[in-house]
Amino acid sequence: MKKWFLSLGLLIVSLPAQAISLEQDFQLSPISSPKTNSVELQWSQAEEADQGLELPFVSLSDRQVLTDLKGTWISLLSSTRPKATVSLNLELNGRSVYQNSLNTSKGLSLPSIPLKPGKNELTLTLDDTGSQPQTQKFTLYNLGPPPGPTFALVDKYNFTLYYVQDQILKKIYPIATGRPRTPTPLGLFIMARKEVMPYANTGWGVRRMLIYTPAEYARGHWAGYAVHGTNNPASIGTEASHGCVRMFNQDVTELSQMMPLQTPVLIREQLPFYIEKL
Repeated sequence: MKKWFLSLGLLIVSLPAQAISLEQDFQLSPISSPKTNSVELQWSQAEEADQGLELPFVSLSDRQVLTDLKGTWISLLSSTRPKATVSLNLELNGRSVYQNSLNTSKGLSLPSIPLKPGKNELTLTLDDTGSQPQTQKFTLYNLGPPPGPTFALVDKYNFTLYYVQDQILKKIYPIATGRPRTPTPLGLFIMARKEVMPYANTGWGVRRMLIYTPAEYARGHWAGYAVHGTNNPASIGTEASHGCVRMFNQDVTELSQMMPLQTPVLIREQLPFYIEKL
């Protein structure tokens, strides 16, 4: 019986403790430097003398958030064939983007392979001569340059909030935004305070999370904007607030329990993609 192990790692470099340029008009001194993360893909397959390869085991989580596959490390290990070579093929959104030979004696690092904005489907295929090719698929998301490994991204036009935790797209929520006369402001904010409302009819729903611009956060001044619940669920999906981001009460409760303090919140007018659900 032959045993194979394939690992795929994506290295995310820690940001320096200086201002990060997110857009030309937005800068943020990082609250904390993101950890150097790696995502490992392990491929195990067994082959009897006269049988094909079995399905691989993959430890790479779906819903990874990244903009490019550059630097992804792939290596193939074999305890019985130290000099074996297989063909590697990568397809991105149905189009072949990379082919190479993969040798068990050394790995390889992928060149720049940009992901399109929004949802991407990656298929990795290994072809060992004389065996049935094996494939594994991953769903990846390009949400634009991230302000950190954990963040919330608001798309005003599509009334949507995307929550990313440790580089994984965890949740997609419907929201309401500000009225035309009291629009939800654009830019980069920091969620720095969580509050549970003392009674039902506060206008904030059951919970609120206060957001600050970087300058406001440095001064300790709150301008009045928050991500909060609502006592008017019919308003979700419309321009209805005084500038805050409204959510269903059950959604804001769930999000506030997941999202740590000092999480960046990036608010955009309209993103170049729309993801309805995971």
